[in-house]
Amino acid sequence: MIKIAKVISVLLLACTVTNFSEPASINCLGVWQGYITASYQGESLLNSGYILHVQSQDNDLISGTAYIYRTETFAFEGVFDFIGTVSNNQLKVRELNILKEKLFDNDVSLCIKLMSMELTRKDGHDYLTGKWDDTFKNTKANTVCPVGNIYLKRYPEIDLEKSDSVPEGIIRTIQSSKSLKMTFRQTQLAQPILLNVSSPLIRFEIRDYLREDNDTVSIYLNRRPVIENLKIQKKPYWGVFKLNENSELNEIILYAENLGFTPPNTSNLSIYDGRKEYRLNIESSKETSAVIYLRYRPEKQTNKFSQ
Repeated sequence: MIKIAKVISVLLLACTVTNFSEPASINCLGVWQGYITASYQGESLLNSGYILHVQSQDNDLISGTAYIYRTETFAFEGVFDFIGTVSNNQLKVRELNILKEKLFDNDVSLCIKLMSMELTRKDGHDYLTGKWDDTFKNTKANTVCPVGNIYLKRYPEIDLEKSDSVPEGIIRTIQSSKSLKMTFRQTQLAQPILLNVSSPLIRFEIRDYLREDNDTVSIYLNRRPVIENLKIQKKPYWGVFKLNENSELNEIILYAENLGFTPPNTSNLSIYDGRKEYRLNIESSKETSAVIYLRYRPEKQTNKFSQ
């Protein structure tokens, strides 16, 4: 749980009904199934099946599970967590980490993708089309991933059963996905707090805001550790991390390594982007990890010599 001690107000766009003509009216929930292409230096490589299962939508924030698969040559399957934003009919989605992977060839590896898509409606059906790029490095070989296009259509879950191309295991997983909350290291992720930042370079400070009782935390940026097993004290620990500038959303998780002598695990976290400072009182437990989304929106540079 996150308690805000001091925070600058944030305006969110509502996305709850289905008339696409209005900026604040897009419902993105559901199963979007289709395929993505991949090309490198202009040469077409592979088409892969792809499913974006939008399980949760809170105003203009979405999250869920993505599936990639190929059943023919270079067969593979992969499962990812993702987060994203909706603005008018534009979706920006970033996969966070690989939850599961099944690779049948040493030459095949999975990429963590950043996607920009447009939502359209035609003949009574909803479509997402756009591009994904090589913003993220291949998690195994540290090589640049190819770029490609995305073509998805929203389907009722029952229609997936009629598809010959979607592996049965993926269909069963989607149909059994009842929880709307993502998990991390065997904890559920709390309702995210959204903070707007204008710089990709973020300074943070963390300290114990009650009394020192051996609370220990790890901090993750986009599911990669920034700090591991830090014992929180009254004296602040500070550090700097850099956001991915190509992604509108970056995720911070505070995971409780222990609960100290007196549960829950408590800390005070300050986030500073050079212009604004946010101070958050945070409580984490062995069941729930605190989550913060940093929405990166760079401020426009003005000519200091202009009148």
